[in-house]
Amino acid sequence: MLTRDLLRFRNLSGYARPAFLEETDRKTLDLAAELLETWRVGVESFRKETEDAVNALSARWTDMKLPKGLSKVIADASRFTGDDSASYPEDRAKLFLASAELLKSSGPLAPETFRQTVFQRAGVMFRENPIYADLPDYEKIVSVPEWTPQELITRYNCVLAQSLLLYSSSLEITAEEPDPAKLRRFFKQLRFLRLLATVSMDQDRQGNAKRIKVYIDGPAAILENGTKYGLQLASFFPAFLQLQSWKMSSVIKPGTHELKFVLDSKSNLRGHFGNLSAYIPEEIKMFVSHFRQTSDHWKIVPDAPPFLNLGGQMFLFPDLTFSDGEKTIHLELFHKWHEGQLKERLEFLNSHPETPILIGIDRSLFPKKEGGDSVIKENPLYGEKIFLFSGYPGVERVLKILNGQQQSTDLF
Repeated sequence: MLTRDLLRFRNLSGYARPAFLEETDRKTLDLAAELLETWRVGVESFRKETEDAVNALSARWTDMKLPKGLSKVIADASRFTGDDSASYPEDRAKLFLASAELLKSSGPLAPETFRQTVFQRAGVMFRENPIYADLPDYEKIVSVPEWTPQELITRYNCVLAQSLLLYSSSLEITAEEPDPAKLRRFFKQLRFLRLLATVSMDQDRQGNAKRIKVYIDGPAAILENGTKYGLQLASFFPAFLQLQSWKMSSVIKPGTHELKFVLDSKSNLRGHFGNLSAYIPEEIKMFVSHFRQTSDHWKIVPDAPPFLNLGGQMFLFPDLTFSDGEKTIHLELFHKWHEGQLKERLEFLNSHPETPILIGIDRSLFPKKEGGDSVIKENPLYGEKIFLFSGYPGVERVLKILNGQQQSTDLF
């Protein structure tokens, strides 16, 4: 992502207009090529050397945000060595102390003699690495992406839009997509990025979605977790670039004033992140691995529908779906940033306890100073349809609830 100081956009009558780059502009292509070459020449050298070269190159441009922004996109996709294996801060402190003591206690020494004496007194040896090898400036560049100048510009445009969404308070998407497979991928990405949304859709006579409208609450609704949730919101942006026709609207606050931020499929932005549906949160991976090792009767359904129509324009996006061969039960997990949707889901489940869904709730959603999770434990469906977890759900708890379920009618 681009940092705030690298964002390039204009305020036009209260609307944010990103300064997207033309992929066919010769001057921009030459700049992209020069930056890519600068980073490639720096492979196996210190990061600081390459960044100094980029700064010198940027000084030739009136708008220095452009070359520095393109360079940031390259850097984010590059690999660096890093070295956190040694206690560098502590060792540096010993060296500085030994150096100060030596300067006080002895006369002038030859540089190499002084160096060897300091290392000997400090009891540390950096050998071939500089004493600041743990800092970013002294990381070595391992590899740089093999992009063409056009590919770098394509990525920059997408990243610029994503970076503006980091400052969003909400996101609304309207889309039309005749391909059900693409819609499944869209909703799967929404689920795996742990974004709960309000969804409505128009369907054809066969029940297929023709037009969907998705509203996602952003970080303004969860101020404490705004940065993390804002990143997830921005990470979702490439998902709807895959759809045939879409329009996005949001309100962002990258500075002191709120701005409307609107984009649509006519913006000619192209996704470049591959199939994001492959992304699975780490806690879900841990649960799935443990569950498959533990359960013989219940199986996790890998190709379950990405969303369930609960009626009344209410849709549920299960995190996991289980089957014992006869019945199917869906699990939806709620984390701290899902507080707004939790109340609605609990009300639905209390009114429709026959629905084959389970609700797992992270305890972090309930501050102890406000009474903790007692309100959930008082729910009549607690332990039967509703359970609490910390970090990620416990396999034994989920299995106990699954084994206690009565025969249910599947929603599909």
